Amino acid sequence: MRSITLIMPSKRSSLCTYPGCRSLTLPGEGRCGKHPYAFTPRSGWQPDSVRGDAAQRGYDSRWVKKRELVMRRDHGLCQVCLRRGVCMAAHEVDHIVPKCKQGDDRMENLQAICRQCHAAKTAREAIEQAMGKPMPFVITRPK
Repeated sequence: MRSITLIMPSKRSSLCTYPGCRSLTLPGEGRCGKHPYAFTPRSGWQPDSVRGDAAQRGYDSRWVKKRELVMRRDHGLCQVCLRRGVCMAAHEVDHIVPKCKQGDDRMENLQAICRQCHAAKTAREAIEQAMGKPMPFVITRPK
């Protein structure tokens, strides 16, 4: 009597996440071999092996406690939205002056912020750094 071995299929391949690339990637990989993730001054992305893990970057248990204090102080509301007259729940705590621009973890430099505002602010800061000049802070929300 013959035995039959069944092989379970692995995850499907997907397209490379590099803009404009149509190559297939290995299951579980985001990019093809031609477009590995790498730091570029424009992207600002760096692996943890270069920039250090969260605790090494200062986001340890003291940060968690400070984050809770900021969220409580700001009543869990996005301070950027509130300045525009919109009431949105905050999910993150942001450095008003980024740490890369000598900002620190003082309470006066921290604000509760929603994900959309934080993403927009972070993108604006990356563009400012790449271009070397300030940009307006604009967020559009569907009505």
